[in-house]
Amino acid sequence: MRTGNARAPIEPALLEPLLTDFPGGGQSVSYAISQIESEEHRLLIDRTRETKNASQEVWISFIAISLLDILLIAAAFEQLVRAHRSHLQIAEGAASIEALNNELTRVNTELEARVEERTQELAQSNQELEAFSYSVSHDLRAPLRTIDGFSLALMEDFAENLNDEGRDYIARIRNGVQRMGMLIDSLLQLSRVTRSEVHRERIDLSQLATLVFDELAAGDPDRKIQFIPQPGVLAQADPRLVRIALENLIGNAWKFTSRTTDARIEFGSDVREDVTVYFIRDNGAGFDMQYVDRLFTAFQRLHGDRDFKGSGIGLATVSRIIRRHQGSIWAESELGHGATFFFSLAA
Repeated sequence: MRTGNARAPIEPALLEPLLTDFPGGGQSVSYAISQIESEEHRLLIDRTRETKNASQEVWISFIAISLLDILLIAAAFEQLVRAHRSHLQIAEGAASIEALNNELTRVNTELEARVEERTQELAQSNQELEAFSYSVSHDLRAPLRTIDGFSLALMEDFAENLNDEGRDYIARIRNGVQRMGMLIDSLLQLSRVTRSEVHRERIDLSQLATLVFDELAAGDPDRKIQFIPQPGVLAQADPRLVRIALENLIGNAWKFTSRTTDARIEFGSDVREDVTVYFIRDNGAGFDMQYVDRLFTAFQRLHGDRDFKGSGIGLATVSRIIRRHQGSIWAESELGHGATFFFSLAA
């Protein structure tokens, strides 16, 4: 008996045609269900495989991360060890530096004491040198003047009573005395150059060189020699010391051109590697360049006294003056074809 809209269950007899093959060979519902079950089983197998692979990847990642952590911990430990060692080295270095500073302080104290002692000794030596220079200037000149004076009187008053040999002896005595006087003057000049202070100012070297040449020409009016100065050559130097240098250099050129026809002396300047270089050139006797190293040494002469008289101190004095100006001096020459002396004066 039915109540309301309720329906009775479907009878199995009515479903049986649906669960069997249709006429004509069509697929039944049971076949479709078996296919669905097969597909679900395949998907389950795939998901199981994917889950296993994912699990393996997780384990591999975990192991890799663990190894990386171990390496990082080892690196951090090594850095700590190095930092500790560096700290110890710094501490040792600080101790060494302190010890070195103490040693340097002690050495500096000793050096200052030695410098003070050497300064006092040098001052005393300078005083002795000044006393010696005074003695040479006055005490030695007096007997030389006496010898020269009496030799001259002997020559003038008793020349008739002397033969040629006697007059030759007196002439040699006078020449020796005069050369000794020139040597004393040169030594005194070298001494003054060494001890005097350098006071730089702007000077006209062309004008100064011309003045020196004119004085030489006035002292020997019979000489016919051409002087060619480059105009407007200026320098920052001590005028008194540079005048002494030019007197010696131009005086040398004057002397070594005494046997030259059409003698010529030139003065000028040039710029070499951004440095002003001054020169004095002549066309005189010249010298052999293999002896150039001896040129600026005291008492070293490249020509005999019979050929050209001199003290052998002039170029040493010039070299000392140039060095006191923080400059340099050198020469170029060819025997029989003149010489050129170059020098610089540091600003």
